[in-house]
Amino acid sequence: MQGKKSNIDKIIEILQSKDESGLELLRIMQLYLLDQNEEDESSIMISNIPNSRIYENGFHAIGTWHPIQVGGEIVFKRKEQADTVFWESTRDYIYLNKKNSDKRVCIIGESAAAGMFFTPYITPSKALYNYLKTDKKNNWEVVDLTRNCMNAGALIETCKYTLQLQPDYIIIIAGNNWFSDIMIEHNGPLSRRRNYAISLEKDGLLGMFQIYKSKAEKLAKTVMSQINKMASESQTKFVFAIPALNYSSWERRVPVHWMNNGKTMEWYEYYNSALEALNDNDFKRALVFGKKMFDIDNGKNSTSNRILANCYIALGDEKSAYEHSKMECDNSLYFDEITSFPAVPSFIRREYGKGNAVCPHIKFMDFEKILGDYYGSKVLGEEVFVDYCHLNPEGFHVVMAPIAHLLLSDENNKKDEWIKLAQNTPLSSVSSKALAVSYFCAALYNTHLNRPISDDFDISKYSRLFQKAIEYDKSIIELMMLYIKGRSCEKGLGFTLSKAGQKFLKLMNSPLDFPVAQEALGVDRITIQSICETLKNNSCNIQKIVEDYQYPYVESLKDGIDLTEPAYVEWINSYIKMSMDSENGTRRRLPFYKSWWPCSHFSLIADGEHELAVELTCRIPIDNAIIDKREINIIINNQCVNSIMADTTWHKYYFRIPAHMIKKGFNRVSIKWPISRQNEEIKIQELTKKYWKGLKVDFFPILGEIQSFIVKSM
Repeated sequence: MQGKKSNIDKIIEILQSKDESGLELLRIMQLYLLDQNEEDESSIMISNIPNSRIYENGFHAIGTWHPIQVGGEIVFKRKEQADTVFWESTRDYIYLNKKNSDKRVCIIGESAAAGMFFTPYITPSKALYNYLKTDKKNNWEVVDLTRNCMNAGALIETCKYTLQLQPDYIIIIAGNNWFSDIMIEHNGPLSRRRNYAISLEKDGLLGMFQIYKSKAEKLAKTVMSQINKMASESQTKFVFAIPALNYSSWERRVPVHWMNNGKTMEWYEYYNSALEALNDNDFKRALVFGKKMFDIDNGKNSTSNRILANCYIALGDEKSAYEHSKMECDNSLYFDEITSFPAVPSFIRREYGKGNAVCPHIKFMDFEKILGDYYGSKVLGEEVFVDYCHLNPEGFHVVMAPIAHLLLSDENNKKDEWIKLAQNTPLSSVSSKALAVSYFCAALYNTHLNRPISDDFDISKYSRLFQKAIEYDKSIIELMMLYIKGRSCEKGLGFTLSKAGQKFLKLMNSPLDFPVAQEALGVDRITIQSICETLKNNSCNIQKIVEDYQYPYVESLKDGIDLTEPAYVEWINSYIKMSMDSENGTRRRLPFYKSWWPCSHFSLIADGEHELAVELTCRIPIDNAIIDKREINIIINNQCVNSIMADTTWHKYYFRIPAHMIKKGFNRVSIKWPISRQNEEIKIQELTKKYWKGLKVDFFPILGEIQSFIVKSM
């Protein structure tokens, strides 16, 4: 027994080794011991809602609503469970039998269907009912069964059990969330990793993209087939609506993957040149460099496509802008290293376009086409969107018009008829206070997550979003003040416990709004500056709350701070994957800083009176044999502080930042990395070997690494 325990201890010691040798051994054992013919798990749709057991009364729960018997009648009662907060929040009961209605419509879908930011005050469900209540022949009931973050498996399950309600129509608005389950992960399930690894070894990263695409198409066809089968076996009519995407005002910047064509570093050179041209508003020149990037990456990178889209928008070529916007969205979903925003890839949208031919029992609609028909443009942004895919109330009103027309007339839509319906029907009435809160939360989301292509910071773009909230209700100014006060508590870590944070929570529309508000703890310069600029423009005296917010950061400089702590990294969600339980405020998720970009940015708060001593430990992670550029520039507020000649091994560099270069309050500290040649063939060989074993890999080139970036006031 003692020997057995000793052997177990040895195995545990090997598996827990810090150099990943134990993990490597485990992964190799998986590859050789598990069935080579194991089914690819991506074809199995696993639901992300709790399992629904059958009750004694013979019914299943529908999401968070569980069947009970009341006075001899079946009623689905809202019951607290692990995911209750994600479901529509205003309905406590759903009666099995219709109450005071002739026709029942059930709406199922993810956050785009739930009306993220605006729920529960205005949603697509309420926008639809706003049309249906004008029907003089029938009384309509609209049952909102939407769930934020609903995946494909949860959609199928919810549809299946919703049929218990015997609805006349089921409206599905979904497709954005399905593809995170098949993305390329370095430590994903074995069957998925093996499949990708084979294509990586044979055809490089472009081969992996093809595998991803085929998996996505297979998943979409499986979902369509299962829903079509349900529709064919029931009296319920199914409408499947595909969400639209923001192609104009949301940017999906993603670093370029290793190309295996010897031109990856050349791509970065063109990237720098394109940014310089964009900053000068020279769109024709930027277009030239964007096309060179596009040619190198075979059109498989979001950033090159976004640069081209921005240029074409500025130059008035909407057709080209639309094509590159679609490719931007398609290419932002591949890798788990980047926070990918929900989206329906264009090749899946095309697959749905065939829907009525291959799935005759489902009526398909495309919100992208509907919005394009209504506004006369396919490249829409702030007109109808509040972020990457979520619509505003006017957007709800427009996209639900053809669905309402279909339900009211029970015939195929004619464009001029549903457009006339939308134009002649007043929008749903919503409290201005609720709208102000919604737009404030949407503005926070944008400042935290919308990653611009350009490294320049346009404060007016973000201030405009906060100003929109004030235009709905000036009392939102108090909420903005509370936000800054709450974020002042323990550098944001005490946000939820502070009096201001607690009061802030009570003013939120939806329980899901609060995580949005505290997503980017730390300095969060862009958000705070945007709010402060907005408040100043509305004649608010903000000096005291700004000083309170900045005080702990200024005090920390006396002992020294490390700018590579997540609290100081600008656009932290570009480096640490966003999640509800993210550890953005700690070093556990960022052992040392790696830059995928030619320029790295950090936020510093100082008093502007003292010079700063800097101790920078960094390196350029490139083979010494081919390094040809070494100069690293350290910049503060667009002024060069120092230039150092870096090496491929870790070195410490000491220098001072004079007081006259430092602003009181927020400062932007940047490091501009050299773009030096790297042995791409060797890099991809290393990547392939590691990926086979399920070890941590870098799909993107790393241009610079920082062990520590200590800044201390003198």
